[in-house]
Amino acid sequence: MVRMVSRNRNGCSTHTDELRDYTGTLLEDEFVPMCRNPALWERTDYKGYTDSAVIAIENQPREESNPMDSEGRGWNPLEPNENKFPYGSKLFKHVNEKLDKNRGSKLAFFTARGTSYDRFHGVDAFFIYGDGMCTIDFTLDRHKIEYKADVTMQIKYGSDEEFQLYADDIADILGYPSGKLQKIRSAYMQLHAAA
Repeated sequence: MVRMVSRNRNGCSTHTDELRDYTGTLLEDEFVPMCRNPALWERTDYKGYTDSAVIAIENQPREESNPMDSEGRGWNPLEPNENKFPYGSKLFKHVNEKLDKNRGSKLAFFTARGTSYDRFHGVDAFFIYGDGMCTIDFTLDRHKIEYKADVTMQIKYGSDEEFQLYADDIADILGYPSGKLQKIRSAYMQLHAAA
């Protein structure tokens, strides 16, 4: 069951319950797994934007094993598994097709679920390509007002056309290098070098 929130004419919230077999968490599960350290979500001390991204990179669930995942749904940021994460794999492929391959970089798609990046900054996942970075928030809330991530994906149908539209925006954002990426990129390069 999903609790739908709408606004009445006075701007006050009104609640209506609708039976659905799909929730925001289930949608996120189609894209990316939770990070491997569940204690990260319990921490209430605030972490800054850059530190939160580094924490997420350092806590990626590994493809070979993830003790929190009884279904064996590990994660490879350089090649999301199509069977385990159908939406994440589809998005990755569409974004990868849009990018300029002459830059000599590999596209990486990181999960931030369950980290301070998710909790304090509203980022469920993010892409890094060269010097570019794009943060993503997955939601079913059609009336979401507060946007923190670069792209808020409100998936309706899961069609290729829908993913291509989001991939265009993500690829455009990845094309603009960001100065705040130096520390984040360093963590990514260490992970990439170890792979």
